[in-house]
Amino acid sequence: MSSIPSAAVLQAEQQLFQAVSDTFAVNLAAVAAVAWFAYDALLTINQEIELVWKARWTYQKVLYILVKYYSLIFLIILVGVNTNTNVSLSVCQRWPWVFGYSPSITAFIGGFMFLIRIYAAYGRSIKMLAFLLFIFCSENIITCVIVGLEVKGVVVSPRTPGYPLPGCVTSLPPHINRTLVSWIINLVVSTIFFVLIMAQFLLGGEMKAILRGAGTRSIWEFRKLAPIIFLFLRDGTLYFLMVATAGALNLVFIVVLAGRPIQEVGLSWLMATYAIASSRLYLNLRGSLTQPVASTFRTSDIELDFPSTGGVVFAPAFSSEMDASQRAPADYSE
Repeated sequence: MSSIPSAAVLQAEQQLFQAVSDTFAVNLAAVAAVAWFAYDALLTINQEIELVWKARWTYQKVLYILVKYYSLIFLIILVGVNTNTNVSLSVCQRWPWVFGYSPSITAFIGGFMFLIRIYAAYGRSIKMLAFLLFIFCSENIITCVIVGLEVKGVVVSPRTPGYPLPGCVTSLPPHINRTLVSWIINLVVSTIFFVLIMAQFLLGGEMKAILRGAGTRSIWEFRKLAPIIFLFLRDGTLYFLMVATAGALNLVFIVVLAGRPIQEVGLSWLMATYAIASSRLYLNLRGSLTQPVASTFRTSDIELDFPSTGGVVFAPAFSSEMDASQRAPADYSE
């Protein structure tokens, strides 16, 4: 009879050690995400000073700062909380809400920055903006509801005396299917955005005119023929691939490692990916608009203008027959 409680105690200890090991792995992933994020911030610090901090304040600048520094600060706090063995119960009771909504906030800001680029690509079409806002808002409303329901089901427990566990002692979200639905919808919307921006440029009149005028020129000369279009295509593709890959891996972790704390190992990398991809999206565009374009062959081009009212609009395209000295300079100030 005495072997029954002994077996139960042994099983409980094994579960405890497994939880500690999983938490350690999640912390390592978070630290690695912070290191990657900090490294990228160092690489782009000069660009950021020139293109962001010295520029006037616009809503795009605010979005850039939010997506980058909110994510970075949260990831640092995440590491601090998850490695602290003396986190108070009052902090832990609020922590699931912070941890639950922070990845969604980063995804929201990053997605909205990409939405602005699609809106610009479609010539500030009101119909396209309405469509984009509909699917974007629908996605985020569903996500907020799901996250709220999941966090409400999380149980925060006081610490067990004699066991210096790092972080907060909480249960896992009770309904994994809800979480899966949330991130699957996120991937679907990201895919729709990617298809829209690719279709606009690859099937648009500007691209057809460029390809007709290029004749037998190599497709790799496209970067010189239409640098702004190339930038949209390149950055849009990279943004989608980074976000989609991080999102897919996060889904795999949630499914394969369900029921264990380590299922959250992909969230820190997902946040870092959204923040880095979104900030690069902004910096690359701003940087391209400050660089002179040395090209002797341009049949058609899309140039961006940042007017005083904010937002991205298209300036008139220029013909390749027009001499460079006759082209009116576009106002790229922001």
